Amino acid sequence: MVFKECYTSKFLYSYYNSFSFQKDYREKIFQAYLSHFGKSILQEDGTLNRRQIGEIVFNNPAELQWINETTHPILHTALIERIEDFFKQGTRLLVLEIPLLFEAGWDDLADENWVVILKRQIQIKRLMRRDNLNRAQARARIDAQMSQADRIARADVVIDNSEMRFVTRDRIANLLAKRNLL
Repeated sequence: MVFKECYTSKFLYSYYNSFSFQKDYREKIFQAYLSHFGKSILQEDGTLNRRQIGEIVFNNPAELQWINETTHPILHTALIERIEDFFKQGTRLLVLEIPLLFEAGWDDLADENWVVILKRQIQIKRLMRRDNLNRAQARARIDAQMSQADRIARADVVIDNSEMRFVTRDRIANLLAKRNLL
């Protein structure tokens, strides 16, 4: 089961083995970013300035392509290793959060791909609030991704996350119960 990173997947953490793919392997790509962009992308504490990197890549298609071509092979190898580790431990269900799942061509790694969607205006507002972006910056990030319609067309399950969190949580619980997984 694969989710795009969101509140919805956090609900599942209390029930199933899961990991945030982006968070677990961030350090593996640190050196590639530093080598390509230079020290100007570092914050004072030496960590990557994700906001600055976002400004660069979401406003320059060539840089976005570089990021994808550089990080996807590293992350794919790490993902396969991590999945194998969980199943060797007897894991029955593994929930993965994978940004750019379809774009990277990794949707075949799961038995089911669940896509969480929301209305564009809500998506923009949440992104602005979460990352402290202005409207134009939030739109640029959303527009650089696969369209919601394309993700829906490729999904096995679509969950609308436009309403209150408890509504989305209940939808997921019902879907899991129908699969005898809750």
